[in-house]
Amino acid sequence: MKNIVLKNILHACRYWAVGFGVVDESYSFTGGTSAGRFFLHDYTNNIDFFFQFTFAVTAAAIVTGTADERCKMVAYLCHSVFLTACAYPIVVHTVGNGDGFLSAFNESLVRGVGMIDFAGSGAVHRTGEATTLVAVIILGPLIGRVYDEYEHPLDKPHDFPPHSVALQVLGTLFFWFR
Repeated sequence: MKNIVLKNILHACRYWAVGFGVVDESYSFTGGTSAGRFFLHDYTNNIDFFFQFTFAVTAAAIVTGTADERCKMVAYLCHSVFLTACAYPIVVHTVGNGDGFLSAFNESLVRGVGMIDFAGSGAVHRTGEATTLVAVIILGPLIGRVYDEYEHPLDKPHDFPPHSVALQVLGTLFFWFR
């Protein structure tokens, strides 16, 4: 549990430091001249930041459930830096910004078709799912839980120890109000 909490805090810090600046509306695609949103320097719209921040952390947290305790912390941190500081902001910019090439509000649509992503949920879940798929392919089967050390399926999977119901409810509440 502490491992997951630490990872989610680190996701948040990376998005605050770098990712939010990459999504900046003044950027033509992924780069620009404005530095106003990196580390929230001279940025005062806290509601906008919090909204974007919760989605970025959600995209990264989708992978946390898959890769938790199955890879080394350094590998997970490299993935997290890539996701929250590079991949997720680029995906959000291409869909959610009116200048993004996938946005339905762009004046020059790709083949005349654009995407409207209600509240950003499509970009969040698609990014999280794609990176989760890559993580699962790299990590392979769950040795010791569903497969033995020779990657043969076990007759009966081993049970996980009981989880905290209180923390499950708290997590659900956080998810509802993100």
